[in-house]
Amino acid sequence: KFQKEQEHDCLFIGNRYKPEWLMEIKNATSNSYIHIYNQTENFITGPDRISKFLNSKFSLAFQGDGGIGSIQNGVITERVFESLSFGLVTLTDHPFVEKYTNGIVKCVSSPSEAIQYINELKNNETMFFDIVNRGFDFCIKNRNYSIVAENILKEVYKFKCL
Repeated sequence: KFQKEQEHDCLFIGNRYKPEWLMEIKNATSNSYIHIYNQTENFITGPDRISKFLNSKFSLAFQGDGGIGSIQNGVITERVFESLSFGLVTLTDHPFVEKYTNGIVKCVSSPSEAIQYINELKNNETMFFDIVNRGFDFCIKNRNYSIVAENILKEVYKFKCL
């Protein structure tokens, strides 16, 4: 069973996705870490990023509404898988992610829904750690590099054999 003490309630590291949501959630939680960067400045170092993931309870894996990496294009942000593998309960704004992860990741449609879910799990340690452990299991079974490499090789093989 996975357990740890966390410094931060919520974590967001990424581009400027849903900034109003992020600020509302940050203001409603006791100690959240929000680090917004763009493509050219305000980056966080790898060791600092890992430290923040390891010292947080919840990840806000929100993504853009437009562009190549958007929900409309069916893209799932890598933050979902990073968060699960670091042991964070993960919230997203992408409806498919909840289905894809069999309900491990929670899709929220508003900041108030996110805050309600966070508070519910902060008050229910059993449910919190159940979700954390299911997230680990999901990553081990579905998202490790061996499986990803195997899927890529299958696609390459199909392409070469056509």
